[in-house]
Order: sequence, then structure tokens, then C-alpha cells
Amino acid sequence: MRVAHVKRRSARNVFAVAAAISVVAAAFVAAPAQADPLGDFTRVPVTKSRANGPVFGVTAGPDGSMWYTRYWSDKIGRIAPNGLTREFSLPSDVPSTPGNGAGLFEMAAGPDGNMWFTAFFDNFIGKITPAGVITTYPIPTPNSHPYGIAAGPDGNLWFTEDFTNAIGRITPEGVITEFAIPDVGSTGPATITEPADCIVCGYLITAGPDGAMWFTMPGASRIGRIAVDGAITSFPVPTKAPASSVSNPISVGDITAGADGNLWFTEPNDNQIGRMTTTGEITEFDIPTPASGSLFITPGPGGSLWFSEYDVSR
Repeated sequence: MRVAHVKRRSARNVFAVAAAISVVAAAFVAAPAQADPLGDFTRVPVTKSRANGPVFGVTAGPDGSMWYTRYWSDKIGRIAPNGLTREFSLPSDVPSTPGNGAGLFEMAAGPDGNMWFTAFFDNFIGKITPAGVITTYPIPTPNSHPYGIAAGPDGNLWFTEDFTNAIGRITPEGVITEFAIPDVGSTGPATITEPADCIVCGYLITAGPDGAMWFTMPGASRIGRIAVDGAITSFPVPTKAPASSVSNPISVGDITAGADGNLWFTEPNDNQIGRMTTTGEITEFDIPTPASGSLFITPGPGGSLWFSEYDVSR
């Protein structure tokens, strides 16, 4: 297998402050086939104000809409199939961190027909109904800073606690249970100010093909697995560059389940895409573009894997 790529117009506007959300039909494909032709874009404008902050967590909802978070402005957005957008603010009684807001990051569609999201700075998990009604659930551990979130095969939502080295589980009724990740060592920075800084902790998470949840542990250069009963194991990733030696301290970034029954993940430091079996066997594929900054990855049609090259706007 080789990693093929296709040039396209800049993807940075997905994350830019005064930007529009772009639906991209071509990016980079980890597949044995030839590279696809340049894709087309459909641009859906969102509120253009620096105060609203960048767009994160773009996720398909069970209602046929696309949902997203606004990092600074404490808002959840919905894009209807006809392209109309609407944004919903957090309830007025929800506290917000000055200068950062609640820190709304990742989203996931829940088994209850609602969308669920993480509030990194204000330490809660949120739920929004298709009608825009928001409920928040505080995490028992203070300053846990939840980041990644994904629906599990057990009917619950699972999330990472980026500062406390734990994985959380929340039921559709809002009951939270936390599971500590066994200590495997860290080469991370001493000062933590952003999600990527706590690089030993769980980062991004996905449901695996084996009925467990899988997550990345950048500081330890490992991939973790948590069974639905809370048992955690992890597997080392043979990264070349230690996290402490690069400006972007993410040795392993996003992770997703592929159509081939394996887990696929990004390696920003080493400029690779990794494939892991459910027994921990790893194969790595070099990305043709130097220093691409691969970060997010998701399944595509025909068994392909699509990923972003953040540092080179592809």
C-alpha cells in the first residue's frame, strides 16, 4: 500500500476565525489506487466575527444536519441539508472561562439522537437536541479538561480527559464514570495551556472494530484501548522523533477505524500514517509531502482513509 495525495485549495479556512465551512471532495487518500482528481467545494458561510472564534468538531448528526462548535463564543452550530445555518448559545447559567469561553471542541452523534460535545476549559460534557436545547454535565474530577469524544458500542459516549490522564464514560442520562490510564511515562512539557500540551494524556478517541474504544496518547507515543468494562491496555508506536524535540508535541494525533478492520492514526512528528491491528501490530506509511503536519483522519468511500495536512494547507 502507498499513500497517495491530491492537491487542493487551502483547508485552513475550516479553522480560521472569519471563515466558512468547506465540504471537500478531495484531499489525501491512504489507498493503493491512483490519486483522485481535484475535488469541488461547497462553501457554507458561518458568522464572520472574531469574537465567535474558530470552527471545530464538524460532525454529521442523525438529523441529516452538520454540527460544529465555536471555540471562543460558547456556541454550537447546525447546518441544515439546505445550507441554512443556526447557532445556539450555551445556557446563561453555564460558567465560561474569561478569554477562552467554555472551550467547546469535539462533537459526536449519540445513540439517543442528540449531539454531544466536550467543554475543555469549563470541564463538562454537553448535549444538544436537534431543536437546540442544551444540557451540561459536570465531570467529577476538577480541571480534567475533556477533549475527544465518540459514541461507543455500549450505547454510551466515551471521552478523553486531557489533563488528568483518564478516559470518561457518560450515559445518555448523564451519569459519568472515569477510568485512570495506567502510567506509561511522559516526555511532555511542564506547562499545560492547550489540549495538545498534555501529551501523555488521552487525546482523540474512536470506536474500534473489536467492540472497544481506542485512543491516542501523544506524550507516551502509544495507542490505548479501553474495553467497555473499563479495562485499559496500550501499545507503543515506533515514532522516530520524541515529542520534546519538535515544536508540535504530537507524536500520534487522530485515530479512526478503517473498513479493513484495523485502526488508522496520524503521526504528525514523523510525517506518517499508521495502521494498527486490534492485536497491536503496526505498519507505517510515509506521507509524500514533507513536514505535512498530518493531524485528523476519517474513513472515506471505497475503503479509503482521508486525512488533513494542516501545516501545508492541504
